[in-house]
Amino acid sequence: MSYRLNRKHLTAPVVEFLADLRTALVNRIADELAAWRLPPVHASAYGALARADGDLESDVELLLIRPDDLAATDPLWNEQAAHLMQTVVDLTGNPAHVFELSRTELANHLATEAPILNDWTHPTLHLAGLPLATLQAEPAQVG
Repeated sequence: MSYRLNRKHLTAPVVEFLADLRTALVNRIADELAAWRLPPVHASAYGALARADGDLESDVELLLIRPDDLAATDPLWNEQAAHLMQTVVDLTGNPAHVFELSRTELANHLATEAPILNDWTHPTLHLAGLPLATLQAEPAQVG
């Protein structure tokens, strides 16, 4: 059985919006990242959001790669990441989990083929910065 949306119905715009919540969430997160004063080298969503199989209990999982010359303890970076996590909670009601590391730390993970890479790369929703595939293809500067 199939259904067709009656676009003349008063609730049609609401139904269309609800059907595309995932895209709306991804766009809102990408918009926030685009406004960061310290932009990430890369940002993506992985896990349930990327697989489009989340439910009311699912975390929103984000991967943030910062430049090597930016310390993990940088106050502005941490403020931006905390604000992003709160934005996700405000938009979804679901907890946000941010996995954050430097570009070199990412290279180290890639060199060891850590199992978490499967979660980060398959599937992923690119949000900001360089695509993850580009970072994976570049020679690792493991130090």
